[in-house]
Amino acid sequence: MVTRGEIEAHIYDDSVDPMSNVVESAVCSLRKKNQRTQSVLAHSHAAWIGLRIEGGVGMRTIRRQLTWKLLLAFTLPLIIGGIAVFLSTRAALLEQFDTTLRTRALAIVTVTRQSGGALM
Repeated sequence: MVTRGEIEAHIYDDSVDPMSNVVESAVCSLRKKNQRTQSVLAHSHAAWIGLRIEGGVGMRTIRRQLTWKLLLAFTLPLIIGGIAVFLSTRAALLEQFDTTLRTRALAIVTVTRQSGGALM
Protein backbone atom coordinates (compact mmCIF):
# COMPACT_ATOMS: atom_id res chain seq x y z
CA MET A 1 0.00 0.00 0.00
CA VAL A 2 1.12 3.49 -0.80
CA THR A 3 -0.21 6.41 1.21
CA ARG A 4 -1.42 9.69 -0.15
CA GLY A 5 1.57 11.46 1.35
CA GLU A 6 4.01 9.11 -0.41
CA ILE A 7 2.29 9.70 -3.76
CA GLU A 8 2.33 13.47 -3.28
CA ALA A 9 5.99 13.36 -2.22
CA HIS A 10 6.80 11.45 -5.40
CA ILE A 11 4.83 13.82 -7.65
CA TYR A 12 5.44 17.24 -6.10
CA ASP A 13 8.56 19.04 -4.88
CA ASP A 14 9.15 19.72 -1.20
CA SER A 15 8.53 23.41 -1.77
CA VAL A 16 4.99 22.84 -3.13
CA ASP A 17 2.10 22.32 -0.74
CA PRO A 18 -0.76 20.88 -2.83
CA MET A 19 -4.21 21.95 -1.74
CA SER A 20 -6.14 20.13 -4.46
CA ASN A 21 -7.73 16.71 -4.42
CA VAL A 22 -6.03 15.49 -7.62
CA VAL A 23 -4.39 12.52 -5.91
CA GLU A 24 -7.58 11.55 -4.07
CA SER A 25 -9.72 11.66 -7.21
CA ALA A 26 -7.14 9.63 -9.18
CA VAL A 27 -6.98 7.00 -6.42
CA CYS A 28 -10.78 6.89 -6.20
CA SER A 29 -11.04 6.42 -9.98
CA LEU A 30 -8.45 3.64 -9.91
CA ARG A 31 -10.27 1.89 -7.05
CA LYS A 32 -13.57 1.99 -8.94
CA LYS A 33 -11.95 0.65 -12.10
CA ASN A 34 -10.18 -2.07 -10.12
CA GLN A 35 -13.42 -3.15 -8.41
CA ARG A 36 -15.26 -3.34 -11.74
CA THR A 37 -12.61 -5.48 -13.42
CA GLN A 38 -12.19 -7.77 -10.42
CA SER A 39 -15.92 -8.34 -10.14
CA VAL A 40 -16.15 -9.24 -13.83
CA LEU A 41 -13.13 -11.53 -14.07
CA ALA A 42 -10.33 -12.93 -12.05
CA HIS A 43 -7.89 -12.16 -14.87
CA SER A 44 -7.70 -8.41 -15.43
CA HIS A 45 -5.75 -8.62 -18.71
CA ALA A 46 -8.41 -10.46 -20.70
CA ALA A 47 -8.72 -9.21 -24.26
CA TRP A 48 -12.46 -8.64 -24.26
CA ILE A 49 -12.49 -6.20 -21.34
CA GLY A 50 -10.53 -3.57 -23.25
CA LEU A 51 -9.74 -0.06 -22.14
CA ARG A 52 -12.34 2.64 -21.82
CA ILE A 53 -12.08 6.29 -22.64
CA GLU A 54 -13.73 8.95 -20.49
CA GLY A 55 -17.11 8.80 -22.25
CA GLY A 56 -17.40 5.10 -21.44
CA VAL A 57 -16.84 4.10 -25.07
CA GLY A 58 -14.64 1.04 -25.44
CA MET A 59 -11.38 1.30 -27.32
CA ARG A 60 -11.01 -0.97 -30.32
CA THR A 61 -8.44 -3.69 -29.87
CA ILE A 62 -5.99 -4.74 -32.56
CA ARG A 63 -7.71 -8.14 -32.75
CA ARG A 64 -11.08 -6.52 -33.44
CA GLN A 65 -9.61 -4.16 -36.04
CA LEU A 66 -7.83 -7.00 -37.83
CA THR A 67 -10.93 -9.19 -37.73
CA TRP A 68 -13.05 -6.51 -39.36
CA LYS A 69 -10.39 -5.74 -41.97
CA LEU A 70 -9.99 -9.43 -42.86
CA LEU A 71 -13.75 -9.90 -42.99
CA LEU A 72 -14.05 -6.95 -45.34
CA ALA A 73 -11.08 -8.14 -47.42
CA PHE A 74 -12.73 -11.55 -47.98
CA THR A 75 -16.37 -10.55 -48.36
CA LEU A 76 -15.92 -7.52 -50.62
CA PRO A 77 -14.27 -9.49 -53.50
CA LEU A 78 -16.78 -12.28 -52.97
CA ILE A 79 -19.69 -9.87 -53.34
CA ILE A 80 -18.12 -8.16 -56.36
CA GLY A 81 -17.47 -11.55 -57.98
CA GLY A 82 -21.04 -12.64 -57.29
CA ILE A 83 -22.41 -9.50 -58.92
CA ALA A 84 -20.15 -10.03 -61.95
CA VAL A 85 -21.30 -13.66 -62.33
CA PHE A 86 -24.93 -12.60 -61.97
CA LEU A 87 -24.64 -9.88 -64.61
CA SER A 88 -22.80 -12.08 -67.12
CA THR A 89 -25.24 -14.96 -66.62
CA ARG A 90 -28.17 -12.57 -66.99
CA ALA A 91 -26.78 -11.17 -70.24
CA ALA A 92 -26.19 -14.66 -71.65
CA LEU A 93 -29.69 -15.84 -70.70
CA LEU A 94 -31.34 -12.74 -72.17
CA GLU A 95 -29.42 -13.25 -75.41
CA GLN A 96 -30.47 -16.90 -75.53
CA PHE A 97 -34.11 -15.97 -74.80
CA ASP A 98 -34.11 -13.31 -77.52
CA THR A 99 -32.60 -15.76 -80.05
CA THR A 100 -35.19 -18.43 -79.21
CA LEU A 101 -38.02 -15.92 -79.45
CA ARG A 102 -36.73 -14.61 -82.79
CA THR A 103 -36.47 -18.19 -84.16
CA ARG A 104 -40.03 -19.03 -83.12
CA ALA A 105 -41.34 -15.81 -84.63
CA LEU A 106 -39.63 -16.60 -87.94
CA ALA A 107 -41.07 -20.14 -87.87
CA ILE A 108 -44.57 -18.75 -87.39
CA VAL A 109 -44.07 -16.20 -90.18
CA THR A 110 -42.91 -18.86 -92.66
CA VAL A 111 -45.90 -21.11 -91.95
CA THR A 112 -48.58 -18.44 -92.20
CA ARG A 113 -49.97 -17.07 -95.47
CA GLN A 114 -52.17 -14.16 -96.11
CA SER A 115 -54.81 -14.47 -98.69
CA GLY A 116 -57.28 -11.68 -99.13
CA GLY A 117 -57.77 -10.20 -95.70
CA ALA A 118 -57.48 -13.42 -93.71
CA LEU A 119 -54.47 -15.28 -92.32
CA MET A 120 -54.12 -18.99 -92.98
